[in-house]
Amino acid sequence: MPSLIVSQELKLKLKIGLTVLAVVALIAVFAGVAISNDPIRQSDADVRQWLLSKTPTGSHFSDVSSFLEQNGWHDERYQQRIPAPAAQPFLGGEIGSYQGIPWHTSVCAFWEFDDDGRLLDIQIERIKDSP
Repeated sequence: MPSLIVSQELKLKLKIGLTVLAVVALIAVFAGVAISNDPIRQSDADVRQWLLSKTPTGSHFSDVSSFLEQNGWHDERYQQRIPAPAAQPFLGGEIGSYQGIPWHTSVCAFWEFDDDGRLLDIQIERIKDSP
């Protein structure tokens, strides 16, 4: 009789362990899907392509400025100094951030324009900060 009780206890512990493992695996899968679908976690080239699909080359300065304002990305602080990746005239701002391992990462974009106010290119910069 005692071996039957031990066996049932072992089965219960095994069931609980497998349930916990399944929940952790599901969370990992959902986190992986969320991360892979987040455009700012992609490579700089992919982020640039994503932004160019929203603001194509040749777009007018005012149209790009409106787009940045609508998304809450335009930041006047970026206009006070020319960041390394940007050429004037440009608009810039932080398009998002995420907690990496171990560093927090801010993703900034800089829309560069020609003298006629037409979009020439978009530069991406990642700023890593300690947690």
